[in-house]
Amino acid sequence: FVSIFDVRNKIIKFLCGAIVPTVASFRVSEAIHGFEAPHTSKSTGAYALYFGSILELCYDHKKEQLVKSSTAHILERLKNFATLLCITGALYSLIVPYNLEPFLDSHKGEEWYSLKRLNLGQLGNNLVHALLFQLYLTVFCEGLAIATSLLVGYKTKEVMHNPVLSATSPSEFWGRKWNTLVHGALKGGVFKPAMRYFGRSVAVFSTFLASGLLHEWILTVLFHPHPHELTGDNHDFCGPPNCFVPVFWSSTAFFLWNALMLAGEASWGHWKFFQWIKCTLPQPIVTALLIMLALPIAHWFCDPYIRSDMFFDGQLAFPMIRPIPSSSSI
Repeated sequence: FVSIFDVRNKIIKFLCGAIVPTVASFRVSEAIHGFEAPHTSKSTGAYALYFGSILELCYDHKKEQLVKSSTAHILERLKNFATLLCITGALYSLIVPYNLEPFLDSHKGEEWYSLKRLNLGQLGNNLVHALLFQLYLTVFCEGLAIATSLLVGYKTKEVMHNPVLSATSPSEFWGRKWNTLVHGALKGGVFKPAMRYFGRSVAVFSTFLASGLLHEWILTVLFHPHPHELTGDNHDFCGPPNCFVPVFWSSTAFFLWNALMLAGEASWGHWKFFQWIKCTLPQPIVTALLIMLALPIAHWFCDPYIRSDMFFDGQLAFPMIRPIPSSSSI
């Protein structure tokens, strides 16, 4: 599809070539192992609706039916969507003049695994990028939720729950607040089958390994150039950042690191010291401490997206304030 129609916008590549086929693959695995939700297998039509919808539809287990949408519900989501567009546009307006990296980092040319990347400038940029990713996923999933409700007439589950600013544990961050769309697909397609045969520890690491491999596939789809771009046909030969060549396996390393954080929570989270932190300190401080478990190495995941033109392809969707070039620079 991407090559046939010469799709070059990275956001469209992401939606068409990365998310749809991978979510479908995990749902196939879920069905093979018998872990699909009971209400989805009541009829062929019910499963087709579940499988064909990228977002998971809300289901009322007491009434045993999907939750219908309403005009008021859609208008509320439209208001949220417009607000998110403006917030994301405001963040864009602040960081685009600095090529998305507003904090000075003299070592950003080092390899992703270099210890020199562990500095305050990189830490600040990683925080900005985490917020940018959160806003991106939230605003696009909100728009997709509105489109889904208009098309099929049912409510969809929230995908993002402000994890970077509200999560208080690794399991809450990854299990209940960050990208519940992919979480649900991985849970049914990887975690539960692995749990059945190998136990919880293997299931957790298998799930995060699958998530890492999923994101390696996303990089492959996003940055695979069209043949015209490689040969220079039609005078459209390109180089960085358009024809960006990502470094692979850093995303997988990032997700395996977070699997270790979940394993640590399972082993030591009940200790009095950690319970005291969670129950005594203000939530923003607890969240900041939690985020610091992964923020120093967030560039393992973020680098390919930030250093390519992906976010510049996406800025067309947002209202922005941009500086006007002076007459001397024109």
